Amino acid sequence: MCWPERVQAFLEAAGYPMSALGELARGDCPAFTERVREVVRRDLAAYGTAARGRDGLLARSAGAGISESETARLTGLSRNTVRKFFHG
Repeated sequence: MCWPERVQAFLEAAGYPMSALGELARGDCPAFTERVREVVRRDLAAYGTAARGRDGLLARSAGAGISESETARLTGLSRNTVRKFFHG
């Protein structure tokens, strides 16, 4: 784990949002700020890749007769999100 990722993990463990990293580095270290952006971009891309399979999984859940509330609980999605998918 590189230094910006360690700082991110430390701040998140301490309860600070990612925006705190930007505040810490604002104007003082543009290279650090850009590295933080790269880490966040990578995380967003990974999330996007994982989320692409969501619709198929929700369709399988609906087809298997698993309830909205159980699907929401197991996936960590809000019940409203699941409901919108189940009922169009």
